[in-house]
Amino acid sequence: MRTEILLTSGLTAIFYIVMLIFVVFSVSLAYHWFTFGSSKKISMLSLCVYLVGSAPLFLLMSLSLTLL
Repeated sequence: MRTEILLTSGLTAIFYIVMLIFVVFSVSLAYHWFTFGSSKKISMLSLCVYLVGSAPLFLLMSLSLTLL
């Protein structure tokens, strides 16, 4: 019982740390795309593809935490 609580809280903490790293990385990536990219339209398309592609991964991660 205690091990299960520690495991769940540890995995939740890891999830939030990964989310924080993802947000920082995404902001940095978006900044560089928009600052140094050749076209704002392509930068926006790239950012949308990146976020739409990573959203299912985070949804699956949060779903797996919910099912623990």
